[in-house]
Amino acid sequence: MPRKKTERAKIQAVAYLFGQENASRKEVADRLGISLATVTRAIEEAKEEGWLQITHRFIADNLSPEERNEIEKLVSPAIDIQRKIDKFVEDNKTLIKPIVHVHSIVKRKEESDLTTFTRAVTNDVKELVFQSYICGVSWGHTLASIVSHLQTPEMRPSRGRERNIVFVPVCGESVEDYPDESDDVEAVSTDDQDDMTSSSVLSLQLDRIFNRGIVDKDKPEHKRKQLTLRAVPALIPMEFDEDEKEKRGEVEVIRKFIDRIRPYKEIFSKNGLIDRIDTLITSAGSVGGPMSRLKNSFARAGGINPEELEQLKEIVAGDLAGVVFKSEEHALDPKQGEIFEKLVKRWTGIKFCHMENCAKRAYSHGKPGVIVVAYGEDKAQSVFQGIKNSLINRLFIDEELADELVKLLENRETRKAI
Repeated sequence: MPRKKTERAKIQAVAYLFGQENASRKEVADRLGISLATVTRAIEEAKEEGWLQITHRFIADNLSPEERNEIEKLVSPAIDIQRKIDKFVEDNKTLIKPIVHVHSIVKRKEESDLTTFTRAVTNDVKELVFQSYICGVSWGHTLASIVSHLQTPEMRPSRGRERNIVFVPVCGESVEDYPDESDDVEAVSTDDQDDMTSSSVLSLQLDRIFNRGIVDKDKPEHKRKQLTLRAVPALIPMEFDEDEKEKRGEVEVIRKFIDRIRPYKEIFSKNGLIDRIDTLITSAGSVGGPMSRLKNSFARAGGINPEELEQLKEIVAGDLAGVVFKSEEHALDPKQGEIFEKLVKRWTGIKFCHMENCAKRAYSHGKPGVIVVAYGEDKAQSVFQGIKNSLINRLFIDEELADELVKLLENRETRKAI
């Protein structure tokens, strides 16, 4: 049975006072001369009729700053850590405030935590890569996992772009992964590669993923051969030691040889691609295993024995893309200083200055810059050093790493106050 006109008008009046004038239920009842129960029924019927739409808004006016901070920390770890990082950058007068993305892990049964984390960040990283023209690519399992996700139908980049993105490997090969039969990564299917996490292989895969179908195959002059550093050792082996009298100068000779390798020269010569990258994708090394891809190579090369290798845990805070950071917790004794210098001098890949310049260019020109994707609390020291040295523009981390990074930042604030 249809409602009487007076009933409809009364319901509409209740809806108007409650929704338009923000009157309380008691105020509505008093103004219309009806009971609270009638007001409640009228509100429900007005919602059913579509005359009243109720939205909820959180009112924080009466909350203390401490209560607001606690709520924000519980709701979104990124809010808390972004505030901490911004304050650290301001207090230390560093240049770049990285934009932080914190991802929680909702694990699938068949996946590792790392795979779940990289699945969560892949689309965001993809959108940043689309903005780049020349993109440097580091190495490691974290990046390899992102590349693997990008090859799935739901995350594969769409076609229709009019330009290529140039992908540039920025690290050579560890000695143990050095190719035996071919230094041409194009000549070997990546499915057959022993090491799918190298800078050159990942660069090739990203080139195929992002640039497929863009180059006109009928115009060979438009084809660009993907650069590879498969012929370049990431570290000059320790058996070549310029400090030994009979071997003096060997390291310099090897460096001169590496400098003449065409792809390396194209990337690392003065005004080469490394000085023009607008984006760099890298993961982070842990304090317990800096440059972990190369630890076995160090020992096998014979220049640093296992005992000396263990000391890297004390003297190196971690690394980004192979750029190592000296620990601030321990003063290096002469022997440790020698090991650290060997590590730095024999590294053939991207340098601190290259990463710094990329981050600064991005800060000035609005490009993605240095994108760090790091998983696990053991990466906190590396990420902290990257922030401290203005090397990171975008930071993707998990909640455990975010918590550990907050502790480091708070500890730094405490020490500074003392």
